[in-house]
Amino acid sequence: MLSPLAPLRRAIAIGPALSIVLTIVLAIMLSTSPLLAQNPPGRAVIGLVRDSAGTPLGDVTVRVTRAATTHIFTTGSNGRYRFSGLSDGEWTLSAQRIGFAPFVTEITITLDGVARDIVLASRTRSLDSVLVSASWTGVRGIVYDARRFIPLPSARVSVMGSQRVDSTAREGTFAIELPRGQTALVRVERAGFLPVLRSVAVDDGRYVELDIPLDSANPAPKDYLDVKDLEVRLGMAGNLAVMVGREELQKTGARSVLDALIETPSGRRKNVVIGRDACVFVNGRPRPGFPIDAVWVEDVEFIEAYPGGSELSNTLARRWPPGASCGVPSITPQRGETSKGRVRVVSVWLRNR
Repeated sequence: MLSPLAPLRRAIAIGPALSIVLTIVLAIMLSTSPLLAQNPPGRAVIGLVRDSAGTPLGDVTVRVTRAATTHIFTTGSNGRYRFSGLSDGEWTLSAQRIGFAPFVTEITITLDGVARDIVLASRTRSLDSVLVSASWTGVRGIVYDARRFIPLPSARVSVMGSQRVDSTAREGTFAIELPRGQTALVRVERAGFLPVLRSVAVDDGRYVELDIPLDSANPAPKDYLDVKDLEVRLGMAGNLAVMVGREELQKTGARSVLDALIETPSGRRKNVVIGRDACVFVNGRPRPGFPIDAVWVEDVEFIEAYPGGSELSNTLARRWPPGASCGVPSITPQRGETSKGRVRVVSVWLRNR
């Protein structure tokens, strides 16, 4: 016969093991609890980015910066952002989106964290009212300090290969007139900052708007000769030369530059034919043995493509190392390989150089 104390002894024997199991289960439940998810851990920065009408804004670049440390978050369609695991102290919180005035403020992060909603004001009101109302075509926008999110006056904005130049006003704004249907390369530079290249295509609508952040440079960039040669080439490009900007490349849906260039409207109009054996330059520098299909569209800002005889400045030919091979031999024929207009040289300019 079992002792009346047997059940109690069994309960005591499994007690510690059961306690451990219950602890683990409880921890899992707490970690997945919706209530806990609504309360971020300490030293976090969370909030909502919206416009002045209260509509959440997606595609907003939100930054928290302290000294040389920067964390970046891009909002989704719900407009929410979140940073966690930050150290205590003073930080700079900033937000930027094309078409809106940059936002910047100072915050103090403690163990309790910071909850801060951000309201971005449309900057259309700050642009010249005459340009807004008139049938004006071209490129306009604002240049600002990428770290402090303040407008930068006296920045030089130029359309490469032309005489079109503007200097930013006190509010960091600029405007350069361009004919409709033109694809252009805009360069922005200011002493103490890294220069920026941006491609624009004045096709749809009356104008293109650009918000251009400049980051501090120390030491100064050494791209003077590369940019000078680019300026000369764009000013002397032959009729067969093809100039394609980032937006036009991305609309093709192709991943590699080789495929995208063939599919662009600019490439189709001039019956572009390109193979893996084309000579490739990246940011003005020759890349022997480098195939053009090794470059991804997502990394590119602007492309110069020159069929034989269309690079009238000869600046690229002079830079190619003597005896160096161009690209790699094509193993299989490319589309339209027997037609005219075969591209011999491609110069690629990356978005983040």
